[in-house]
Amino acid sequence: MNAALLIASRELRDRSRLFLIAAALSVSPFLAALTIREHRQLGIASVAGFLAIAYSCSLALALGVSSIGRELTERRMSFFFAKPVSATAIWLGKAAAGLLTALGALAIIVLPTFLFAREGWKNMFMSGGGAVALNTALICLVLFFGGNVVSTMLRSRSARVVVDFFLLAIAAIAAFAIVRPILMRGGKDIAGDIIVGLCVAVLLVLAAAPAWQLTRGRIDARQNHAALSKFLWIGVAVALIGTAAFTYWVIATPPAKITQTFQFDQDPSGRWIYVSGTAPGRGEYMASHLIDTATGKHERVSGLPWGDAHLSGDGRMLVWLESAEILPRVGTSRFYMRRLEPGAKQIATPLVTRLPAHLVLSHDGSRVALATGGRVEVYELVSGRLLAAVQGIDTSVAYLLYFAGPDVVRIIEADKKDREIRHFRELDLVERKLMTTGEWTTGENRGFNRTADGSRLYSRADSTIIDARTGAALLTLPVKPTRWFYATMLDDGSSIVTRDAKLFAIDANGKVTAEVPLPVDAALVVARMGSSKVVLSAGSIVQHTQRMLIVDLATRKVETSVTGIYGPMLTGGVVPHYEEITAFAGIDASQKPMLWDSRTGTKRPLPS
Repeated sequence: MNAALLIASRELRDRSRLFLIAAALSVSPFLAALTIREHRQLGIASVAGFLAIAYSCSLALALGVSSIGRELTERRMSFFFAKPVSATAIWLGKAAAGLLTALGALAIIVLPTFLFAREGWKNMFMSGGGAVALNTALICLVLFFGGNVVSTMLRSRSARVVVDFFLLAIAAIAAFAIVRPILMRGGKDIAGDIIVGLCVAVLLVLAAAPAWQLTRGRIDARQNHAALSKFLWIGVAVALIGTAAFTYWVIATPPAKITQTFQFDQDPSGRWIYVSGTAPGRGEYMASHLIDTATGKHERVSGLPWGDAHLSGDGRMLVWLESAEILPRVGTSRFYMRRLEPGAKQIATPLVTRLPAHLVLSHDGSRVALATGGRVEVYELVSGRLLAAVQGIDTSVAYLLYFAGPDVVRIIEADKKDREIRHFRELDLVERKLMTTGEWTTGENRGFNRTADGSRLYSRADSTIIDARTGAALLTLPVKPTRWFYATMLDDGSSIVTRDAKLFAIDANGKVTAEVPLPVDAALVVARMGSSKVVLSAGSIVQHTQRMLIVDLATRKVETSVTGIYGPMLTGGVVPHYEEITAFAGIDASQKPMLWDSRTGTKRPLPS
């Protein structure tokens, strides 16, 4: 340690003039302030900041380049090894002197203006002068240690430098490949932390490498280069392996670790569950899984970070979008699909498109309709073949888009002048023609429910069932809900209304067929189950009053009641129709995904 201090003090004495230059530069901002009339303190701080950054960074780079490489080239390193001094002490002394010179110059320029123009430093560059000074100090470290490494390699005049640049390119590509999966799934925050951690690890390797190179290479420039390269690239490889291990831990988040759910869905058989959300320690990285509840197995689905996965109407196909770009810039995405069968594989389709405003699947999931930018396009997923495309659809006011059969796409949009008028349009995929088939006038936009075959619509704003093709009113519900979302048309054309602690079942002809007492004043219908049961949601998951009910319309009884959970979820225009399943997917008050038993109400976590 004494030897390192002696070397450092010698180096500092030789560079004392550099501190005098820094002192002269520290006066310059005050002289420049004489020409400033307004915001004088900010002007002083800005000039001082520019001078400090330019001078200290230049010094750090110049001193790093000359600390070892120049000594080896000019054959002056033997002076140090002629003494009983270790290679580590030589490097510590030189590094300490170089960094103290660069950072000392930074402090000399900054401190006077910081003392006399503190308000200017607080307002400088929006982030504050303290952040500017700290970042400059970090840049000085990188320039000093990096400059030393580059100088050693280039001054050795060895062909090994080609290998070094090749390994640098490989390391950069590897680092990008490691971080990219997290960036593609929305984890910019955790990716930033990973990059910072990797940079710190590499900086430590750069700081330690010269001591190793001097120990092995001593006064020979080429041997120094060889020893430096070996230590450097082994250290970088270890840092990359550690980063890759942490990245794998992030992207391998099991479903049971998800605590904030973004989306969950379940097929009609209840066997397959799609869940997407974030987990502790993973930042905003969006983990998405397809779960087979029959086996407990799950697989990762790498869709867009905030993009939904879509279940087909028959529940046999899962479709999602993944970015088709190296880094997402313009939103070009590729469609992926997976049949919900044991052993099926995820398939990348040929269909690549910009992210649409509206996306719907046909009942069997074989076709997809996209609406964006005033255009509706329909594709065959497996082949990517364009089936039809039409212009003239205002996607900003298109309220509903769905397949009314394999060859018909229906579109409901508001009139551009009178937003209370809804135009009903039909795209015939065989004729490739867009036709206006009817219209409907409503007072408010409350959305629509539709039947599974798309022949009927329920206008929530009017409590009226209408013909989906012509817009003709077919019937008005005989029982009015207290609030619009407490009335729902089911997939078979019958309806459910809840009010005054009662459930009213209404058939497709408008006749009340059952009244069932409820333990709540009103509830939202979220699903059908079997031939005679409906699933209701009451209360608020945010206020911890959430309650799920299963009502059997045949027996006119509440069969199951469970508190503190919400699910299944009503996500589209058609109320989902489940088989007589035993477990529903849902979320608790903290947004954690769970399963609950439809017979007993017992809750359990997802598979891990």
